[in-house]
Amino acid sequence: MGSSPSKSNVAKAPSLP
Repeated sequence: MGSSPSKSNVAKAPSLP
């Protein structure tokens, strides 16, 4: 986990604009 910026990932660490 952590390879693809999923919705869960974005919610945890919003890096992409």
